[in-house]
Amino acid sequence: MLRNLPLLCLVLIPGQAPPREDLNHLFAQAATAEPKKALPVLAKLVRVLDDAVLPRNELKMQLQRWAKIAEEKAKTPEDVLQALGPTVNKRVSRQILFHRYLEYWEIERPFALRFVFEARRGEVTSLQAATVALDQNQ
Repeated sequence: MLRNLPLLCLVLIPGQAPPREDLNHLFAQAATAEPKKALPVLAKLVRVLDDAVLPRNELKMQLQRWAKIAEEKAKTPEDVLQALGPTVNKRVSRQILFHRYLEYWEIERPFALRFVFEARRGEVTSLQAATVALDQNQ
């Protein structure tokens, strides 16, 4: 599936921050790949950031980079779930509008993220926004 992409192998010691150049390489790889090929790289970034111990503002900055790329590459709810990996804890709410609805996902685990999807009758549900939702207590 990822034949044309150079693979990067990261060896992380739990509780240690990954080298900045490795994170930058993974972000560049996700940003330049085709949408379907970028999703596994985004999932790998989630695992790397989840294992890393980063200062709060550094983590928020990296998650904002992740959300921006995810917003460009992930088009459907299934794509978002694939980009987040298997350990997703989410709450879903819907706002019903005229001939459409907005679906809001509040992701709690692995990171506090918010996704907004728009759904219209007869069309595929599409991602409208991805944002970081870190509050003061995290």
